[in-house]
Amino acid sequence: MQSSVAVVVPAFNAGKTIEDTLRSIKQQTEPVFLIVIDDASTDNTAGIASSKCDLLVQNVARLGKSQSLNELIPRIQQEYVLIVDADTCLERRFIEILTERLNAYRVDCGSGFTVFIGKTEFARHVADEYNDNDSISDDDWRFNGCCQFYRTEFLKQHLFSTDCFVEDEEIYWRLRRTMRFRSMVVPALAYSLVPNEPRGWLKQRLRWERGAVWLLKKRLLPWHHIVPRGVYYLLPFVFMAVMAFFSGPDILLTALLATGLALFLLVLTDISKFGLDKNALKYAFLSHFMIYRALLEIFVFKKRFRVTDW
Repeated sequence: MQSSVAVVVPAFNAGKTIEDTLRSIKQQTEPVFLIVIDDASTDNTAGIASSKCDLLVQNVARLGKSQSLNELIPRIQQEYVLIVDADTCLERRFIEILTERLNAYRVDCGSGFTVFIGKTEFARHVADEYNDNDSISDDDWRFNGCCQFYRTEFLKQHLFSTDCFVEDEEIYWRLRRTMRFRSMVVPALAYSLVPNEPRGWLKQRLRWERGAVWLLKKRLLPWHHIVPRGVYYLLPFVFMAVMAFFSGPDILLTALLATGLALFLLVLTDISKFGLDKNALKYAFLSHFMIYRALLEIFVFKKRFRVTDW
């Protein structure tokens, strides 16, 4: 029985996680056509994938996730394409539920629900933060990059941006600004791993924030997403500037005091949200730092980043 869904797993040095991902896809209750893109990995990613997928695409040099997908998509013959991260596992009926909904409602794109899981104590704290995130409003739905699907012909006409870290967010907001399309959140679960140690988590958050600031710079984010977050992060600096302006000769001392007070206000805001949970407050404060760093890098220092670093 031929599947109407092609499952694509882009991977770079995913030898530690991709075997579980591919096993979860091959054990689906519905047939799938499984494609793995190995973006010039230096570990055993290709070796693991070669015996478990229907098609293995190996890049000679690193292209990045977006460009790798863009080169493959025109060759896909199935009606729909489901893109799954190499550290994400699908529940056993994911494809069955997906095809049932797609047959009932012919949509252009969408995703399943993602539950984040962690294998270490640190990762479990991060997973709790991600799973408790309630930042998406009722009238806005963002593509979930862990398990997103598209009607193949639709995606062939609207390929991914090759200069943005958050390709799933970019394509969604770009389409929202340029055309009408039909999307759906399918009631099927995917389980995605979070980084096991602080260094990996900080790298992930910095990549996300750089992507968000890039979207802001390209004016792809709507005002009702920019304004609340912008007020939250820029108000301390406005407060600091006003105090420094009226400080007279003691401008340096006043600026230092204002900066400390501004940071204290951010901490109070976090405490009102998370209580006195030490880990939650630590992760929140580090996330603030990543956002400020991304803003400085892109708007002040005009830094450019390689999208192959995904």
